[in-house]
Amino acid sequence: MGNLNPDKRRSTGLTRREFLKLCETSVIGLLLTACSSKLTPTVLPISTNTSSPTNTPFPTSTATLTNTPEPTNTATATPTPHPPTLRVLADAKGVKIYILALARVFTENQYRDVVLKTGNGIITPTGLTGLNHDGIFKGVDWNEILSNWPEYEKMLDMGIVPNEQQLNWGPSEDRIQFAEQNRMEVMAFHVLPEGGQISDEIIAASKTKSDFAKIMKFTTKVRALHFIGRIKIWSGANEIIATRLYGSGTGREFVKTMVDNDLIHNLFVWLKEADPNTIGLLSESNVVEATSQPAYQRIHDEYFKLLDYLIARDTPVDGGGMHNHFWVYDPPRPEAVRAVIQEFEARGKVAHATETTVNLNPIYPLWEDRPRSVADIEDVLGAQAKVFVDMLKVFTSTGNVFGMFGVTDAYSWYDEVDTYGYTGAGAHIFDRNYQQKPAYDQMWAYLQSLPDKK
Repeated sequence: MGNLNPDKRRSTGLTRREFLKLCETSVIGLLLTACSSKLTPTVLPISTNTSSPTNTPFPTSTATLTNTPEPTNTATATPTPHPPTLRVLADAKGVKIYILALARVFTENQYRDVVLKTGNGIITPTGLTGLNHDGIFKGVDWNEILSNWPEYEKMLDMGIVPNEQQLNWGPSEDRIQFAEQNRMEVMAFHVLPEGGQISDEIIAASKTKSDFAKIMKFTTKVRALHFIGRIKIWSGANEIIATRLYGSGTGREFVKTMVDNDLIHNLFVWLKEADPNTIGLLSESNVVEATSQPAYQRIHDEYFKLLDYLIARDTPVDGGGMHNHFWVYDPPRPEAVRAVIQEFEARGKVAHATETTVNLNPIYPLWEDRPRSVADIEDVLGAQAKVFVDMLKVFTSTGNVFGMFGVTDAYSWYDEVDTYGYTGAGAHIFDRNYQQKPAYDQMWAYLQSLPDKK
């Protein structure tokens, strides 16, 4: 996620890869649904006037009949309607908001409710649809695949998934079916993850660049063919530039050695051969913050060099996936972000926000020495809300997707990195108790102000 200081992990915590594995433990069972009781209006019985009229005694000659008014049904007060959710507004306004959805959508009502309340699209984590040890390709014998590669390649090029029933589709199918049942689009992470999320088995089997290219063709086409027509957006190659410039560790060194620009080109070719209608993104961190820090400017410049190389080769890449892990003490400038989006537009490409968080820690967890552009903040939740709203505006007003990498502080990937003693509010729009933060309310107000889609 653009971690310029990758070794700064909490000594007793999980690695990012272990955290995502933990979040993606397969859960077997039916989707739990919250039970809601219906209020039955109470109707009072009608009182009937049963007494006979009594004549007025002499000397009045004409009796006056006085009927007691018949009582009417007591009206039941109409409940005050709840305001529409962020998701309902997004649907009405034609805005796409994607939410990273963990396996807890099946086991925790509160978590499921805030996901459904917020997004009209979900993001499947790398642990489900990537190259993790216990994901789709759990138990695959890569050496056998390589030994019989001509046969496997022929099947793939014919649109056939080899040994499809033997692959570990269950967890990813559960999540995608959840999206389909709730009328949500799907964005899948990642065709080629960053190095720390590639399984040890794949790394061990890839003795040469040719070996790894064959494994990538197999894994790319198998996933795209199996999910054809069901995944709206695929994040293709992920954080290649940050890895090349700043990555360390076994997995990232492996990517530096094995992944060249030709392989990245081929990834998008294989993806579109298998599913021509899916959207394929070249994903990267910190690109839109180019003017914020020299390190990010370098990522931006190298990213567009790679994108231009792919465009020159007629690579079927649809645009960029922008991983944005913002910081309130060095907030993004909307006009600078818009300028980067315009760089994509000039190339005929989309610029989707695939990950968004807004961190409140006085020390930026992903880069301990990151300089501040804002010295002090009196209202950090207000500052967080402003960044979320600004970025929602700038991405969706240009026709792009706004994706959030988490929805509640109760479960955040920041929990796995060193927080330097910080225990305050987290980087998402619901707090640890699933209560709306100002960011949710202000995003809601912004969407409410938009005209309905035609």
